[in-house]
Amino acid sequence: MGSKTSLKILLIMKLEMVYPMAFLYVAAGILHFVKPGIYRAIMPPWLPWHNQLILLSGIAEIVLGILLIPMATRITAAWFIIILLIAILINTNKIFLGNTAYQ
Repeated sequence: MGSKTSLKILLIMKLEMVYPMAFLYVAAGILHFVKPGIYRAIMPPWLPWHNQLILLSGIAEIVLGILLIPMATRITAAWFIIILLIAILINTNKIFLGNTAYQ
Protein backbone atom coordinates (compact mmCIF):
# COMPACT_ATOMS: atom_id res chain seq x y z
CA MET A 1 0.00 0.00 0.00
CA GLY A 2 1.51 3.32 -1.08
CA SER A 3 1.59 6.54 0.88
CA LYS A 4 -1.12 8.08 -1.32
CA THR A 5 -3.44 5.20 -0.52
CA SER A 6 -2.69 5.58 3.20
CA LEU A 7 -3.47 9.29 3.05
CA LYS A 8 -6.75 8.59 1.24
CA ILE A 9 -7.74 6.06 3.90
CA LEU A 10 -6.91 8.52 6.70
CA LEU A 11 -8.91 11.27 4.99
CA ILE A 12 -11.92 8.98 4.56
CA MET A 13 -11.71 7.88 8.20
CA LYS A 14 -11.43 11.49 9.34
CA LEU A 15 -14.46 12.55 7.31
CA GLU A 16 -16.49 9.56 8.46
CA MET A 17 -15.79 10.27 12.14
CA VAL A 18 -16.94 13.89 11.99
CA TYR A 19 -20.61 12.95 11.78
CA PRO A 20 -20.69 10.55 14.74
CA MET A 21 -18.70 13.07 16.78
CA ALA A 22 -21.14 15.85 15.87
CA PHE A 23 -24.06 13.58 16.76
CA LEU A 24 -22.53 12.72 20.15
CA TYR A 25 -22.01 16.38 21.06
CA VAL A 26 -25.54 17.30 20.05
CA ALA A 27 -26.90 14.32 22.02
CA ALA A 28 -24.81 15.26 25.07
CA GLY A 29 -26.08 18.83 24.78
CA ILE A 30 -29.68 17.64 24.68
CA LEU A 31 -28.98 15.48 27.72
CA HIS A 32 -28.19 18.68 29.65
CA PHE A 33 -31.87 19.60 29.26
CA VAL A 34 -33.33 16.13 29.75
CA LYS A 35 -31.27 15.00 32.76
CA PRO A 36 -29.59 18.06 34.29
CA GLY A 37 -29.00 16.22 37.58
CA ILE A 38 -26.16 14.27 35.98
CA TYR A 39 -24.31 17.50 35.30
CA ARG A 40 -25.31 19.18 38.55
CA ALA A 41 -23.49 16.41 40.43
CA ILE A 42 -20.15 17.37 38.87
CA MET A 43 -20.55 21.14 39.08
CA PRO A 44 -17.96 22.73 41.34
CA PRO A 45 -19.65 24.31 44.36
CA TRP A 46 -17.85 27.62 43.89
CA LEU A 47 -19.63 28.25 40.55
CA PRO A 48 -22.86 30.23 40.87
CA TRP A 49 -26.10 29.59 38.97
CA HIS A 50 -25.68 25.83 38.47
CA ASN A 51 -28.93 25.34 36.56
CA GLN A 52 -28.27 28.21 34.17
CA LEU A 53 -24.68 27.09 33.54
CA ILE A 54 -25.83 23.55 32.83
CA LEU A 55 -28.30 24.82 30.25
CA LEU A 56 -25.72 27.19 28.77
CA SER A 57 -23.16 24.40 28.44
CA GLY A 58 -25.84 22.22 26.83
CA ILE A 59 -26.51 24.92 24.27
CA ALA A 60 -22.76 25.24 23.67
CA GLU A 61 -22.41 21.50 23.04
CA ILE A 62 -25.36 21.48 20.65
CA VAL A 63 -24.04 24.47 18.71
CA LEU A 64 -20.48 23.13 18.58
CA GLY A 65 -21.75 19.73 17.45
CA ILE A 66 -23.68 21.35 14.62
CA LEU A 67 -20.71 23.56 13.70
CA LEU A 68 -18.55 20.45 13.25
CA ILE A 69 -20.50 19.52 10.12
CA PRO A 70 -19.74 22.40 7.68
CA MET A 71 -16.13 22.55 6.52
CA ALA A 72 -16.10 26.32 6.98
CA THR A 73 -16.66 26.09 10.76
CA ARG A 74 -15.19 22.67 11.53
CA ILE A 75 -11.74 23.79 12.72
CA THR A 76 -13.09 26.59 14.92
CA ALA A 77 -15.67 24.25 16.45
CA ALA A 78 -13.00 21.62 17.07
CA TRP A 79 -10.80 24.12 18.93
CA PHE A 80 -13.70 25.24 21.12
CA ILE A 81 -14.51 21.58 21.85
CA ILE A 82 -10.88 21.03 22.87
CA ILE A 83 -11.11 24.00 25.26
CA LEU A 84 -14.41 22.66 26.64
CA LEU A 85 -12.92 19.20 27.15
CA ILE A 86 -9.87 20.61 28.94
CA ALA A 87 -12.14 22.57 31.30
CA ILE A 88 -14.22 19.45 31.98
CA LEU A 89 -11.11 17.34 32.48
CA ILE A 90 -9.65 19.79 35.00
CA ASN A 91 -12.93 19.94 36.93
CA THR A 92 -13.65 16.20 37.01
CA ASN A 93 -10.04 15.37 37.75
CA LYS A 94 -10.22 17.51 40.89
CA ILE A 95 -13.52 15.88 41.90
CA PHE A 96 -12.43 12.29 41.35
CA LEU A 97 -9.04 12.76 42.95
CA GLY A 98 -10.71 14.28 45.99
CA ASN A 99 -8.89 17.59 45.84
CA THR A 100 -11.17 19.63 48.08
CA ALA A 101 -8.80 22.61 48.25
CA TYR A 102 -10.02 23.70 44.82
CA GLN A 103 -13.67 23.37 45.79
